[in-house]
Amino acid sequence: MATSRRDTADSYTQRAHKEGYPARSVYKLEEIQKANNIIKPGDTVLDVGAAPGSWTLYTHRMLLKGRGTIISVDLNPLNLNPVPPTVTAYVGDAFSKEIREKLTSHGPFDAIISDAAPMTTGNRTVDTTRSEWLAEQVVILAQKQLKQHGNLVIKIFQGGGQQQILQTMRSMFAKAKTLKPKACRVDSFEIYLIGLDKFLAKNLYLQRKGDISVTFSCKPSFFVHQSTAMLYLTQPCLQRARSVCSLRENSAGSLGITPSERSA
Repeated sequence: MATSRRDTADSYTQRAHKEGYPARSVYKLEEIQKANNIIKPGDTVLDVGAAPGSWTLYTHRMLLKGRGTIISVDLNPLNLNPVPPTVTAYVGDAFSKEIREKLTSHGPFDAIISDAAPMTTGNRTVDTTRSEWLAEQVVILAQKQLKQHGNLVIKIFQGGGQQQILQTMRSMFAKAKTLKPKACRVDSFEIYLIGLDKFLAKNLYLQRKGDISVTFSCKPSFFVHQSTAMLYLTQPCLQRARSVCSLRENSAGSLGITPSERSA
């Protein structure tokens, strides 16, 4: 019997090996899935930072149940032999132009999951900053490639900008929250950000030193993300946006936004 959280964590590793998973992280996804129903049979799923492959394999075995598709991407190859028939795997940087074009060809996705973590240095400030950057990139990917009503799971190291990223997710999803699964090691400072039921997004344009892509969805708030310079306007947003923006509609029916002095 486990006598400590660390002993319990070791038991997860032993269980993973017995059940044929390459890593104990599978039980983090299992807990997240049971609590939130992230993935359903028939879904098209993107797994970012997939290697060695536990989340991909669990999704194939237990969640899709032979119906659906998994697109997995990592800098390293999956440690799965054989690779399940529902899986298409890419080796490379998920955020590079080349790999992003390949991922886009399979999308949009019903769920995007990411257990990606940076190479750690032992310097918590450096490690959390790198983890925050990874999480932000997954959010940006989800803005473009996650379907309406889709779900998102991202790992991030605590102590960085997780609250700001969570605020961004709250403008994108009906519900956004954090979860630290029991399978996390006691000395780990990782946490998972979960976005459920993505809003329908329409493209707008923000005129600030040139046109910048903007997201328009359906929640009664708006939010400016400082890192990406993206403005999130949500329903009923038009009256509220007028307090910070001058609005104009062009002949094509798209909405242009010119920030006023208050929003500069």
